[in-house]
Amino acid sequence: MNYGVVHYENENTVTVKVTRFLDDTGGKNRDFSRGVITLDNKPVITFSQYQKHFLTEKSCLEYLYNMKWPEGFQCSKCRHTAYYVIVTRNSPLYECRRCGNQTTLTVGTILEKTHTDITTWFAAIFLVVQDKQVSTAQIAKQLEISYQTGWSMVSKIRMALANPRCIASAPKFSDD
Repeated sequence: MNYGVVHYENENTVTVKVTRFLDDTGGKNRDFSRGVITLDNKPVITFSQYQKHFLTEKSCLEYLYNMKWPEGFQCSKCRHTAYYVIVTRNSPLYECRRCGNQTTLTVGTILEKTHTDITTWFAAIFLVVQDKQVSTAQIAKQLEISYQTGWSMVSKIRMALANPRCIASAPKFSDD
């Protein structure tokens, strides 16, 4: 049973669609702590790598920054590359030095206008990608959030994963 495919367009661009979760027991055991998310039988991220890269808000924000601006900040209005960071908020606000346009890392993403912690979002994404059939109740219980919040998050994640334009140039994970 295959839930999706990944097409490598070049070394930096990957078209991602939902994939199935494989583990040591041929996919029967859904304990994600022992498994590996695979795309076309190529390991993408293990649970230990997930823990290493996405357990802090800072690491999640760095990942979003690299996803949004792989070549560095660029204003969406004037394409200028110089900016100020306003850090008196929960998450950084980026302001273009030329035109004053302000943006955040979550604008234009499923995380936009959320009040849920970003690390909780990354955990939910990991869980949904590793098990397409995971229920909202399971997500809510594992992440200690309300059912309503879990439902909203899971539906947004599934909608994003089902989008054929879900293309990412994700930073590579190192083993260190």
